[in-house]
Amino acid sequence: MKKIAQFIICSTAALFLFTGCSSYGSIQEDETRYSAQFAYSANDYQMYINREIEPITNILSSNMLLARNVVNGEYPVEDALNSAKEGLRVIQECKSAIDVMQPPDVYSENRLEVLRTVGNAENTMEAYIAELEKSELDSNRILALADVMKSDFIALTGQFQVIWK
Repeated sequence: MKKIAQFIICSTAALFLFTGCSSYGSIQEDETRYSAQFAYSANDYQMYINREIEPITNILSSNMLLARNVVNGEYPVEDALNSAKEGLRVIQECKSAIDVMQPPDVYSENRLEVLRTVGNAENTMEAYIAELEKSELDSNRILALADVMKSDFIALTGQFQVIWK
């Protein structure tokens, strides 16, 4: 009996000595970029996306109008530039917020489409800002960018989903 007890103790000691302690139950850093480790429900996710898209559509619609007013000489270029820069900052914040929200399985493809559409709006605003920063304005280019903003606006409003409970 003593030999069996000694054998069990020696075997257990050898096991711990050669294998170390297990990390079972410890929290490991996850490599995902989501803000939560679980997907939200479809309704919660869509309400969140709608909330993030709304400011972007407002920025696009207001800057469409400002671009046309700048070309017509009815609005100061410096004010339009400040509005566009602030709008770009908000678009980037909204894009980051959408990027870290984990979608439910049914919205995984939709998430990529929303991010692509928001990225298009971001690129349009960057081009618009670059155009407003030039010493001499190209009216045709600014009006063309206003048309692209309109297209971005339409694409984003197409991403809105009606939530039924």
